[in-house]
Amino acid sequence: MLRSLNKLKRSAPEAGFTLVEVLVAFVILSVFLGVLYQTFSYGLRGSDNARQYSTAVLYAESLLADFESEKLLAEGESEGDLSDGFHWKTSVRALETNGESSVGLKTVTSYDVEVTVYWKFGTEVKSIALQTIRFGPEKE
Repeated sequence: MLRSLNKLKRSAPEAGFTLVEVLVAFVILSVFLGVLYQTFSYGLRGSDNARQYSTAVLYAESLLADFESEKLLAEGESEGDLSDGFHWKTSVRALETNGESSVGLKTVTSYDVEVTVYWKFGTEVKSIALQTIRFGPEKE
């Protein structure tokens, strides 16, 4: 009877996991968590990049709106700093025309106005440039 009990114990399925199975499960879990971490990291980085890009566009539009006034339309370049690590540079140059341009009774000059906003993102320097043409007083 003792022999039949030993046979019964050996033929019964063993309960639990082996050490190798547990280690394989941990390796699979760690690889999955690593991929998941990278995915979230890239998503957050992309979100931050989009936020900074949107802020730079708003700054550039604001600077470009300053050139609505004719008194600012003088040829040359200028630059400065904004908040949050943003920097700007403007360039104004008169456009050459084939003859006189007039609006109503007033003779005007066309100016090419370009505003560029720079910022640092990680190790890269990014920029956005907006350009328009404005009409100003006749060039002397």
